[in-house]
Amino acid sequence: MKQGKLPEINIEPTQQDKIIDALSMVLLAFLFLLPLLFYSQLPERMPSHFNAAGEPDAYSSKSSIWIMPVVGLITYFIFTFVHKMDPSNFSYPTRITPENAESKYRNTLQLLRWTKLVIMVLFVYLVWMSIRIGLGSAAGLHTWFIWAFLAAMLIPIIYFGFIKK
Repeated sequence: MKQGKLPEINIEPTQQDKIIDALSMVLLAFLFLLPLLFYSQLPERMPSHFNAAGEPDAYSSKSSIWIMPVVGLITYFIFTFVHKMDPSNFSYPTRITPENAESKYRNTLQLLRWTKLVIMVLFVYLVWMSIRIGLGSAAGLHTWFIWAFLAAMLIPIIYFGFIKK
């Protein structure tokens, strides 16, 4: 829906927003800490891809364990940059008015924060499981992983996009 200039409102982060941001930052640190702690113990061949059943179906050198932390770092900073932008620059599927701008902007920023948190959890889980598989203490991802990840991505979208007004 094309509309004119949207109201500009400064949205201060809530206590919950600050907690979500802190959790995302802690997970980002774990994303680098896990490979750092286990790198010397890892075998030369590490799982680098998983099929839909959660089984490793491609292997790379153990240095490939650093790909996920780097991608996670880039993702973290992109989400952080975007949610620090003025939300009046975003596109919205509903009409933004001076009366609903604050709630719509806050929902959008919270959706971004929750999505970043879910992605950080995903990356940490994948790195952790890759390490466990490499060390021989696991055979693959848990069977519930793909469904849990999809639910974790969809729940914030449904909640902030359709339920929370």
